[in-house]
Formats: sequence, C-alpha cells, structure tokens
Amino acid sequence: MIYINDWLKDIKPQEHFYLHCAGGYRSMMAASILQARGFRNFTDLEGGFNAIVQTNIPTTDFVCPSRLFI
Repeated sequence: MIYINDWLKDIKPQEHFYLHCAGGYRSMMAASILQARGFRNFTDLEGGFNAIVQTNIPTTDFVCPSRLFI
C-alpha cells in the first residue's frame, strides 16, 4: 500500500499535476491533505477515472505500479 507521506517529498511545488483515483473519493481526501499542507499546484479530477472513461477523452492501458501490489 502506498501512503501520501511516502510520495509527498517527491512533489515539485513549481510543477502542476493531476490527482485522481478510480471513483474520486480517495483523490478528494488526498487533495484535502495536500491543501492542508500548503500545496495548491494540482487539479483533482472529480469522479476519478470512472468519470473519465465515460467521456471521449483518450486513455491508455497504463497500469499504475501501485496497483501491482494489490
């Protein structure tokens, strides 16, 4: 399992990034933690990946390495 504190040190404050999970709840929680710690350089994707696949936005078959540990 990967915890937010494990990758917090890797965030580059000068670079914008997107935060998402499968359904939106976990990324919303992570966004709340990041904001509480002063980070504002991200966008949380509402509805997560499940919402993305309902659109015509192109996707890939990439598998996040963290999924390999489940």
